[in-house]
Amino acid sequence: MKELARLLKPSYVKNEFDCLKVNEQLTRTIMAVGYPRTIREGWLDSIISSEGNFDLSMHIKPSHISTILTQLNQELVKQESDLMAAQLKGIVNPSLQLQHQDTLNVLEKLQKGEEKLFNISLYLGARAYDKEKLELLTK
Repeated sequence: MKELARLLKPSYVKNEFDCLKVNEQLTRTIMAVGYPRTIREGWLDSIISSEGNFDLSMHIKPSHISTILTQLNQELVKQESDLMAAQLKGIVNPSLQLQHQDTLNVLEKLQKGEEKLFNISLYLGARAYDKEKLELLTK
């Protein structure tokens, strides 16, 4: 049992400014924020098939419908206000109009029970033996 514990636990851990050093390897964790409107099939392929030492962690949790409906209604009010303010200034903002239409569509589909929303967290742990390789992996 002591042999197993010796194999599993690191002999050296140092917390550096921008990474963690465990034994001889440097480790950095990256959190993905701001997902695109739509994703294509195989959107993680470029990460999974790239050369390097990575750990990928994805957490998916269903959102509470009542909370989401309240938040979406508040967001719609904000977006409508922004659209009216832009129109009064004579500004046409297609991206804001598209965002408003997307929010409205999601709200309608949620209310009809056609869609569900999930909270998704994506973390990527990169490991390398030197700082330059770690920088390259995390870019």
